[in-house]
Amino acid sequence: MQKYLVVKEKKNRLLFMKIESELNTLKIIVNDCRLSLNIRWLASLRISQKKSLQKRLVNRCFITGRAAGYNRFFRLSRLQLREKASKLSFVKKI
Repeated sequence: MQKYLVVKEKKNRLLFMKIESELNTLKIIVNDCRLSLNIRWLASLRISQKKSLQKRLVNRCFITGRAAGYNRFFRLSRLQLREKASKLSFVKKI
């Protein structure tokens, strides 16, 4: 795959990491029934504004940039995972 997709994916991940803690706190505020409805509504509006950054995050392999056959645990595509599996002692063929 093209290298620019890998670079773009890394940039998007860094952007998301910056706002991830804020999104988590806003979700907690929205789900807390003890708070007033006005505060919860404002928090949900902030979440909807931040969702545009969240939608850009596409799971891609860091080596090839392939989106299909992506393994979340290793952050690699299935093809790269098969190649690298010989170096990982805890990966077994099922």
